[in-house]
Amino acid sequence: ETLLGYPDIDSYQDNPLYLGAIVGRVANRISNGAFEMDNKTYSVTKNWHGHSLHGGADGFSRRNWTMEPDNAANAVRLTMQSPDGDQGYPGTVGVTVDISVSEDAIIYDMTATPDRRTPISLAQHNYYLSRTLDMQLRVEAPAYTPTDDNLIPTGKIEPVSGFYDLTQFRSLSEMARRDDNIDTNLVPAGGGMRRMATLRSPERFEMDVESDQPGLQVYTGHWLTDPFTRCDAVCLEPQYFPNALNTPGFGDIIHTPDRPYRQMTRLLYRKL
Repeated sequence: ETLLGYPDIDSYQDNPLYLGAIVGRVANRISNGAFEMDNKTYSVTKNWHGHSLHGGADGFSRRNWTMEPDNAANAVRLTMQSPDGDQGYPGTVGVTVDISVSEDAIIYDMTATPDRRTPISLAQHNYYLSRTLDMQLRVEAPAYTPTDDNLIPTGKIEPVSGFYDLTQFRSLSEMARRDDNIDTNLVPAGGGMRRMATLRSPERFEMDVESDQPGLQVYTGHWLTDPFTRCDAVCLEPQYFPNALNTPGFGDIIHTPDRPYRQMTRLLYRKL
């Protein structure tokens, strides 16, 4: 077992920690819960220190999705529809997440098609057990997006340094002991489908995270609360840059019927 989970199924309905969820309509943070699009200001629900986080107060992580298993393909399809005005976002969006399992990989293929221009940025929010499995982490990211005290990016992209430098394997338990806590978007090298990070449990297994997204949010679990323990697990979330809607140079996350959203993320396992 490599994933952190709630002890009972009912806890997933509220799921304030987003365990194992698909988050959206816009993952991560939107400063002040507002953005401008087509000369109009939109306000979305605020649920984190006056800002919007992971889709707002009633984001995708709190929804009941329709599930269609495909036993022959060892896969499952999750679908849902986000109506116009959902959490303040314009347009209706149909979302599909195909999850498939092969001998050594789990693949998340996420698509979202709107009926008009609207921002879309999804993220898969697994927590990987870092303490009990004595995990080490390497992230192939030479840069990151520094943040203010509310974890809103400043708009800069800077070279990694100090505890943000994960270009060599580092022990997550040791980082926790030193309070080297991270909840920040790192910028993996290259573009397109590529390896972003590797988690390693010495003498057990390694797991590569591959994705076609521009950023990787790394969260070391230092805000985990009961029934869990601080820094029990780490999140690795491929996604668009946080607060891209309000930050020039952070990429275009506005999607249209002719430009639907797409994300492909693969988790590749190897025994050691």
